[in-house]
Amino acid sequence: MKLFSLLYEDQILVDMKAATMEQAVRELLQTIEAKMENVSSDRVLSALMEREQQGPTVVCEGVAIPHARVEGLEEFFVCIGTSREGISALAPHEGRFHLIFLIVSPQTRNAVMLQTLAAIAKLLSSRETRDALLNVKASGKIIKVIEESGMDVKRSLVASDIMDKTFSPVTLDTPLSKALELITAARDDALPVVDEKHELLGELSSKEIISIGLPDYMGMLSNVSFLTSFEPFENFFKKERTLKVKDLYTKDVLSVTGDTSIVEVAYQMVSTGRRRVYITRDNKLEGIMYRKDIVTRILQG
Repeated sequence: MKLFSLLYEDQILVDMKAATMEQAVRELLQTIEAKMENVSSDRVLSALMEREQQGPTVVCEGVAIPHARVEGLEEFFVCIGTSREGISALAPHEGRFHLIFLIVSPQTRNAVMLQTLAAIAKLLSSRETRDALLNVKASGKIIKVIEESGMDVKRSLVASDIMDKTFSPVTLDTPLSKALELITAARDDALPVVDEKHELLGELSSKEIISIGLPDYMGMLSNVSFLTSFEPFENFFKKERTLKVKDLYTKDVLSVTGDTSIVEVAYQMVSTGRRRVYITRDNKLEGIMYRKDIVTRILQG
């Protein structure tokens, strides 16, 4: 199924008047209000805003995809809005949105919603496409741009559909002090380690960093409570400025290719107790998928 086949001109608003996300959602819902049989627009608005509060779907700078599954809804809707002035996000740090793709789905069509989300995210990963959508002056032109992209809504989700591309890798020669700065700002408690060709070598996690500060003999002790009487991490502060990533990182990581199904990735993560999996192509790192993503982006919808 092609992405453009889900779109209708009367569900696309060019240069919306809304200034906030809630106003934008209200404005877009007005385009489908008459089509939502047995479900009030206020209930759909409530579901959308509640989902946004839990965790907004910001696929790239200036683009948001508010979405929700609504009990009692019978049709699947995709609405699009553009704004040259920009729409304020719920959280100030998210900036302003200029493109909004709104998805409202029946409770039973979560798979279709996820597949549509993935297709839209892939479509909007192109700066050229985003600019083209924002610069058109008619709703029909927006459909034309999306049709010409040839974007498909796939029948199954794979790792590359929901992987995070906004990671900060380190190299073997990265100083530990720099790695600490990056891991503090990272989404998870680990950093991928790559070589000069961007090939995945392993990872540096908080586990390896913390272990520096623990005395070697701790593993032989049955009770370590007495260590609270002196500084147990003295060893860490002695080595912090001299160690590099190559001295600490582990090669024991879970990696899959981008075309690995989400079900297989989920099974591997659970069966091996991993919190993250690295997505590679020809061993080059393309993205990271976190265990929490399965809950927040798939199970929660």
